[in-house]
Amino acid sequence: MRRTPNLEDWPEVVNLSEYEKNKMDEIKAVPLGEKLPRLDHDGLDLLEKFLQLNPKKRITAKEA
Repeated sequence: MRRTPNLEDWPEVVNLSEYEKNKMDEIKAVPLGEKLPRLDHDGLDLLEKFLQLNPKKRITAKEA
């Protein structure tokens, strides 16, 4: 999981009005399990689905 958007994961990110102006260096994410060690596998899986940067890949409330 990445913390910054990129064209491979989210090609449409370039269409955001502030994308070029606020472009930042890529930051690799720390695995959620390291930050939330008490959260079980299912909880981590659901959280990762909610935190997807690309809205097309993000889980909906109904799916959750």
